[in-house]
Amino acid sequence: MGKMVNGIDVDALMTTVDAIRKNPEIAKCRFRVSDKWLGGTNNRATVQGFYAAMEEHPDRTCQRDFEIDEPPLLLGHDKGPNPVEYLLVALVG
Repeated sequence: MGKMVNGIDVDALMTTVDAIRKNPEIAKCRFRVSDKWLGGTNNRATVQGFYAAMEEHPDRTCQRDFEIDEPPLLLGHDKGPNPVEYLLVALVG
C-alpha cells in the first residue's frame, strides 16, 4: 500500500492515471442497471455487472436492489426514494 490521503492510495491512483495516459481505452466504463415496474409509481432497479479496464465484470459482490417510489402527495406509496432523491444521493456520492 502506498501513500494514503483521505483514504485513497495515491500511488495506486497515479499508477492508474499513468496507465490511462498510455492507453485511454482502459478508461472506458459501462455500468448497468435493470428495472422492474411493480405497479403505479413503484419500481425496483437492480445494479448489475459492469465493463471497465477493457473487460466485462459480471459478478459484483455489491449487487443491490433499489426500491423506487413517490410520496403519497405525488400519488405514490412511499416505498422508497423517488428518482430525483436517488439522483441527489448520486451527486453527493
